[in-house]
Amino acid sequence: MNVYIQELRSDHRRLSRLLRYIQENLPGERARWQPDRIRAMRQCIEYICSYSVVVHHDKEDVLFRRLAARDESARVYIDVLTAEHRLLTHNAEHLRRTARLVEDGKAAYGRVLGKSARAFISAKLRHMRLEEDTVFPLLENRLTLEDWKSVISDMPPERDPLSVDDCSGAHAPLRSLVMAPAERVG
Repeated sequence: MNVYIQELRSDHRRLSRLLRYIQENLPGERARWQPDRIRAMRQCIEYICSYSVVVHHDKEDVLFRRLAARDESARVYIDVLTAEHRLLTHNAEHLRRTARLVEDGKAAYGRVLGKSARAFISAKLRHMRLEEDTVFPLLENRLTLEDWKSVISDMPPERDPLSVDDCSGAHAPLRSLVMAPAERVG
């Protein structure tokens, strides 16, 4: 398996675990957000905004553009995924702003945060399944060695902060959430 595809799949596994953690820790429809719970959610959302929907999507977009140039029939998938990248980025920023409001004591936004988080999680998991099941295999089968050499210079150099052995700083508390045994996305 190609090293870039392996890295993207590993990112997906870590993100999938994080999304499941968020899903399992959302309060009920009428329950209020507890301070420790909203802090943990904010950390998860900050990671999603800073790495997943920025760096990770940028890496995929580089590969998707190359695939679209190589295989016109793949364009339908690439167009959908690229549009979803923009929408997921927008929705993640909405989650970030809403979580800040809830953390700042604006309890009325708690229900909005829960509903938005559930919708984001569902969309993100579906999006990753399309990439994993359809587009990643196309990338491996259709891109040539020359294509892979060409995309190297366009790839963002950042690695997932949750994958780094010396994970520290803002993302350190999240690392233990994603160190569980590997599971399939979806």
